[in-house]
Amino acid sequence: MEAYAGALLTRFYAAIDARDADAAVALMTPDVRWHVLADGAAAAASVTGREAVRDWLDEALGGYDSLVQTITAVRDEGTAAAVFTSAETLRAGERTTSAWLDSFRFEDGLISEHVSLRIG
Repeated sequence: MEAYAGALLTRFYAAIDARDADAAVALMTPDVRWHVLADGAAAAASVTGREAVRDWLDEALGGYDSLVQTITAVRDEGTAAAVFTSAETLRAGERTTSAWLDSFRFEDGLISEHVSLRIG
């Protein structure tokens, strides 16, 4: 991962895997824009602001017994990045695997926008 986004995104994905919404939103601007096109894997969302993102994360991540995301590729453009991940989840004894494309915009060293699209 490139220097600009690398540390921030590593902390972001670690917070999501730990289902720690507070740690995740601490990495976002107060007016963050958050969009998820989930295709049934998680609740779709289009919300603005840390509180709204925290609420969505608490609901979306709360049902998982475990979540492990693996970054498979990154394209860092400085003020934006595209991240491909695979996600393994365990919920109520059922294990699933999915693939995602996450795009991020950054302002002042924080995530200012996130768009997530399930691709597999």
